[in-house]
Amino acid sequence: MVDHTKGLIAASRESSVKSALGSIAEASLDTVISTMNDNELLKDIPIIGSLIAVVKGVSAINNAHTLRKFANFIGVINELSETEAEQLQSHLSNEKNQKKIIEETILYLDRYHNELKAKLLGQLFKATFLTKSFTSDEYNTLLFSIEQIHPYIGIPTLKDYYNLLKRVNAESDPSQKTKIKEESAKINFQPLMSTGLLDLPIGGNNFYKGSATMNEFGQRFYENVVQKTNLT
Repeated sequence: MVDHTKGLIAASRESSVKSALGSIAEASLDTVISTMNDNELLKDIPIIGSLIAVVKGVSAINNAHTLRKFANFIGVINELSETEAEQLQSHLSNEKNQKKIIEETILYLDRYHNELKAKLLGQLFKATFLTKSFTSDEYNTLLFSIEQIHPYIGIPTLKDYYNLLKRVNAESDPSQKTKIKEESAKINFQPLMSTGLLDLPIGGNNFYKGSATMNEFGQRFYENVVQKTNLT
């Protein structure tokens, strides 16, 4: 099987490239554009080379933003030890739809609103193809889920639902458990409505006034991705 990830991951882990990408992850867009013009090493990395090909006007700004998102995504993977990176590469090479997985990953990365979602994607990538916390089908589903999270208040809202779930699970008294569950009505679920990470209230005229709860899929995503991602 042709390994479609080897060049991408290996090239990004080269010390000089790794350093450049680390700087780009936190840089302003004008600095990123300058780096795209001046850093020849980056042009040899799959995906980045095509972004650097056009560096004028609006295209330059869009490509710089995409490059910064890529730097945050690959930065999470570059935190792996050499042994972990090799394990990740090995697991990926055994995926029958490896090429499609990489293509979908890059397509969604380009669509994501900000660098926070790029970091979440990097952690999801590790959780799926290194620790096997998710199947490849679940990975594809969560690509869409991350896109649907509100870019600014979505993660804090998800945290509220997770904390509420933990309180419910920790409570042994049925009446108290019910009271805690009722608190979910105070949380606005709209920032997460289309993510698939919540069980939403049944429809009707009072749909938006109903209570949502974090489902099992949402709990796994929060514990394996959100909690392990540097959100700063």
